[in-house]
Amino acid sequence: EDRYRAIENINKRKQGYKKPISYYVRILRKDGRLRYVKLTSIVTSYKGKDVSFLTLNDLTKEIRRERKLRKLATIDTLTKIYNRYVLFSTLEHLIEYAERYGETFSVIIFDIDNFKLLNDTYGHLAGDRVLREIAKEVKKIIRRSDIFGRYGGEEFLIILPKTKDPYPVAEKIRKAVESIDFEKGIRVTISLGGTVYRKGDTVDSIINRADEALYLAKQSGKNQTVIL
Repeated sequence: EDRYRAIENINKRKQGYKKPISYYVRILRKDGRLRYVKLTSIVTSYKGKDVSFLTLNDLTKEIRRERKLRKLATIDTLTKIYNRYVLFSTLEHLIEYAERYGETFSVIIFDIDNFKLLNDTYGHLAGDRVLREIAKEVKKIIRRSDIFGRYGGEEFLIILPKTKDPYPVAEKIRKAVESIDFEKGIRVTISLGGTVYRKGDTVDSIINRADEALYLAKQSGKNQTVIL
């Protein structure tokens, strides 16, 4: 793709195009490293003839820095899954899509049972490791099209596009987490609340309904799934 872009601009010069041309290409070095380069071609007059000059500006550091910042803006640093901002943005988009095209989606909120006790007993570092391991386990279960993020503290949220019943996925996650053998013999359970998009829902209404389902799961003894 980059090669064709370069050839296309070279041909422009051959055809008499004299305005400055700037474009970006990726260059693979002999050592296998990839560089991001901005090429600028300028035509000037030298001794009565048109001469084309080409300048190369290596932007690799800038582009990598920008990508890192963009990633930090969307990823939870502890669990390496999406953050709250992405979850809310995705919900807004899916609600708009559902209203326009009649599609549906589901939402699951879950949190770790007795997480404060776990932190008090084993320390916050152990608690952080539990959060990371649970995030890894859930990522193995959900589809690539599902959006999974940290909602806050020990709470997680999953958005399931084109899903009319979140219960089977929620139960699969609950059982998987229950079977994880963490270090120091730590075992944890989670409670889950789920709901399906209803016409007229807002981001707040659908999250509040899933939250209410989670509350009922907690009140009913924890380590279970409730769908509203």
